[in-house]
Amino acid sequence: MLYRDAEGRDWPIRVVVSTLERCRTQAGYDPLRLVHEGEMHRLVLDPVLLASLAWCCVEDEARSRGIDRKAFVDAVRGDAVDRLFDAWLEAFAGFFPSSRARTVLGAGRDVSSAYSRAMSGRDASGDGSTSSPASPASTPAA
Repeated sequence: MLYRDAEGRDWPIRVVVSTLERCRTQAGYDPLRLVHEGEMHRLVLDPVLLASLAWCCVEDEARSRGIDRKAFVDAVRGDAVDRLFDAWLEAFAGFFPSSRARTVLGAGRDVSSAYSRAMSGRDASGDGSTSSPASPASTPAA
């Protein structure tokens, strides 16, 4: 999957075992929790976690281009957050056998759609009365 950051740079997002290992050691989060513990909402609600997991996918490529972690993470903003979520989700689902990949994709898309609906309702009313997912600050840390 290709992801285009806010600076217009394209990044190949690919999840393999070494990526999962990097996520555990460098980002301090095991992406398998997203499936096994039902934490897919964390990627929608926590762009810091999403950017950290993505960095684990692209680190070698980024360093070969002379781009450090800070520059990569700083370019995860605005619409690039949604693009990164979609690319990460597709790459993560692609890691699994096809029978499980559909479940991973479905869960991610359900969470993303629910969040989008909640936020669009909130924006339209302006009063924040629409129920929306918990804020990242209230999401328990890993």
